[in-house]
Amino acid sequence: MEEGKLPLVDNFRRFFRIDLATTQEQLEATYGIRYRVYCEELGLEPAEQFPDGLERDQYDNHSLTCLVTHKRSGLPVSCVRMVEASEARLMPFEPHCRDSIDVEHAGLLYEDRDTVVECSRLAVDTTFRRRLGQLQDHLGEECCHLEQRSFSLVGIVTLLAGFAAADLAGRPNILAMMEPYLPRLLRQQGIRARKVGQRVEYHGRRAPYFLNIEAALPTMRADLQALYELERASLSAHFDSLQTDVA
Repeated sequence: MEEGKLPLVDNFRRFFRIDLATTQEQLEATYGIRYRVYCEELGLEPAEQFPDGLERDQYDNHSLTCLVTHKRSGLPVSCVRMVEASEARLMPFEPHCRDSIDVEHAGLLYEDRDTVVECSRLAVDTTFRRRLGQLQDHLGEECCHLEQRSFSLVGIVTLLAGFAAADLAGRPNILAMMEPYLPRLLRQQGIRARKVGQRVEYHGRRAPYFLNIEAALPTMRADLQALYELERASLSAHFDSLQTDVA
């Protein structure tokens, strides 16, 4: 098949790598992305609290963190973390937005918490949301057309990596505080997240949404579903390695 006719998801796999961030180097790469996006670009977190340029908090100690890396340059591209709930631990939104959950959905917070994660700190580094001409300054050479086109998939593919990590950890139930544009974006990809509460002020106007991974897969766009399965298979090797290390 000619290069120009390769499916877009295959192009993504050619140009980017997805990892479960477990090493100090990988984790610091994700904290750096978060600092540039949440502190410098969006101003949602105070930059002065992170003089080393690494945005992190207490929830990182019980999170599954995924990192996307640009293969050709080795630059970190995007990240997401899935914060694991427990009887003893709150998820990030709970101290601020717990009461925004509708009464009929409150069981998500109190029952089977060991199956729940909060999707948090989804971030795409500023470099990879710039135009081609600007990217040349960072990558040192012109990006080919297919590579540039694959950049549009980074956010959704990073999210799918988080879903895969949560599923592999036995936590298929996902909560997230979302701005209005994100549920619309997900619906365009065939991913239906259910609104389970009222919109509140939390780093902007956000509402709680819920999805179950198994229920979400059948309606997902076919090419993204195939990529999700490949991501899950790739990340499973990381989980197998972690279990071996513990044993």
